[in-house]
Amino acid sequence: MKRTALDYSGFGFKVGKAFNRRKAENNDEYLKIAVKTHDYLESVKVVTEDGIYWNTPGNENKNGSYYNGSAGVLYYYLQLYEITNDDIYLDRISLGADLLHKHWKETVNAAKAVLLEYGIEEDTGIGLSYYSGITGIAEVLIVLYEKFKREKDLQTVIEITDFLVQSARYDSDGGISWASDRTMAYDAGIALYLFHASEFLKDEKLYKLADLAFTQIVNEAIADERGGYAWKSTLHVGVDRVPNFEGGTAGVGYALAAAYKQTGKREYLDAAIEAAKHIKAISVKMGDGFLVPWHDDPNEKPIFYVSNCHGPAGTSKLFYELYKITDNKAYLEDIKGLYRGLRFLNVPEKMSAGYWNSVCVCCGAAGLLQFFINLAIVFADEEFGRDAKDAAEIAAEILIGEQESKAGGREGVWPIAYDRIIPDKIKPEYGYFTGASGISGALLELFLYENGRFALHRLADDPFPESWGNGK
Repeated sequence: MKRTALDYSGFGFKVGKAFNRRKAENNDEYLKIAVKTHDYLESVKVVTEDGIYWNTPGNENKNGSYYNGSAGVLYYYLQLYEITNDDIYLDRISLGADLLHKHWKETVNAAKAVLLEYGIEEDTGIGLSYYSGITGIAEVLIVLYEKFKREKDLQTVIEITDFLVQSARYDSDGGISWASDRTMAYDAGIALYLFHASEFLKDEKLYKLADLAFTQIVNEAIADERGGYAWKSTLHVGVDRVPNFEGGTAGVGYALAAAYKQTGKREYLDAAIEAAKHIKAISVKMGDGFLVPWHDDPNEKPIFYVSNCHGPAGTSKLFYELYKITDNKAYLEDIKGLYRGLRFLNVPEKMSAGYWNSVCVCCGAAGLLQFFINLAIVFADEEFGRDAKDAAEIAAEILIGEQESKAGGREGVWPIAYDRIIPDKIKPEYGYFTGASGISGALLELFLYENGRFALHRLADDPFPESWGNGK
């Protein structure tokens, strides 16, 4: 059946359905595809007198977020520029950052607008958050400043950080919060950023504020009768307990472990260890591995997301951070268990209830590709690491095959079903976690890995090695 570029019919979702695959002709094809994403981004670029931003047609929001807005696109462009040294990508970085300097506050309202689409009228604090709000913008601008030393980037980091300080809410008991819960998507991510900003800006008050926030997070831990600690989540409608990374207990535990490294406070490390215990306590055996349901409800049939935001690619960050701190190799075995659980479900080759018509970083093959590369680096001297490398190449085959089957002849763009509850609603996305910039970013990581040049600017939410052979 011949399809136009905008016709996505006939790509229905079915559990057990195989993803389209094609092997790259050589390692350079990964870079070639990632370069083509620039052409796609040019088609959704919006030029203003203040700079540029990217958006889907008909959407006027100047979304600057790391998750699915300009900051994430800039993160992709930085990867591409460092590999190619092509000034056109430096130009896009400069112009995209310029717009953020003047319009970063608009991301606060853009994030709230997304919630309104789901019928959530209350202010959850999403506009301040690490992924969908202004905190992630500041994180990326710090990386850009360290690379290019543009004073405008530094000034905007200071402005956003001051805004976060002024937005802190204090309760009568001395507790502090910014958002509706303490997860990585919300307060844990903001507080972790403040530790980073304290070091970057050499500002002691930011350190104290972050420390106070993590004390609040520990105080809100819920001892679970099945084992360990959990935390409430408000990220998803009608769901109050999510165990995995972005909006759940694994992410809180990871942030607490990172806070222990900053402060030396044993209660933070103890709480992080309890988070890991909880994750293991509610996990489900899968062959000789295990997986963690995306939603902790024993009365419902479990669904297993497989990638970054609510799957092993994210949850493994908690175990790896604890390993780096404690040198307890049991945490490395837990990471291996998650990987084996994925392979038991025929991931990445086949679709499942938590792995649908999506290949993005958040919930699809791109996030899995990053995860598998991390494992290949960490376990490089083991057969397990070589197996993870093979899985990474399969994930890349899926990214290439899905692009060719769904993109109507275009390269560097991936029409996907971002929303799991509507797995047949397919459209192109440009964001880092949700679309082309992140998918191509993952392919760039594989390009570097296969050429023995792996290097990556990890942000505060990622504990894995920044370069080949960097280990712990």
